[in-house]
Amino acid sequence: MYLDIIIGIIIVFSLLYGLRNGLFVEFLAIFGLVVNFIIAKKYTPAVIEFLGLSKDKDRYFVTYIITFWAVYILLGIVIHLVRNILKNQSKGIATRVLGGVIGIAKGVLLSVLILLIYNYSTDMYTSLKKYSKGSYTNEIFLEVVPNIEKYVPEVFQDKIKELKNLELINRYVNKLF
Repeated sequence: MYLDIIIGIIIVFSLLYGLRNGLFVEFLAIFGLVVNFIIAKKYTPAVIEFLGLSKDKDRYFVTYIITFWAVYILLGIVIHLVRNILKNQSKGIATRVLGGVIGIAKGVLLSVLILLIYNYSTDMYTSLKKYSKGSYTNEIFLEVVPNIEKYVPEVFQDKIKELKNLELINRYVNKLF
């Protein structure tokens, strides 16, 4: 349930920012987020090799997250500069509504990233599992994630398959009792 609240807050704030920023800035933001996922997936092995780290899955996970946030911050600076340039332009209702729609899409992408991190982290920190009890967003995430597995790093794919199998087992056990 707590996980649902966090995801809901992220999506609502993304909607509000989208309405405020308009179509063009939000399009750049979501395009930047997609590019960010691609860059993080492609360059994480290079960062691991450059730093001389071992290639175990925990270090890959941490390096992926750090690479993702570093690129996210750099793209955020560029988007902030574009927003300052476009600040004086008037935004019509259609531009704001379309910005809100794209803002929701950006919120969903960020939510997917948070759910990936959360589901991966529950192995290392078992006390986190209590926050996903009764979570509809996590159930939906585990059902939808096979469609996006090719865009997810291999380290996360193994964990997702494990969680999906565990979720299926729990459903069948709950139906029996």
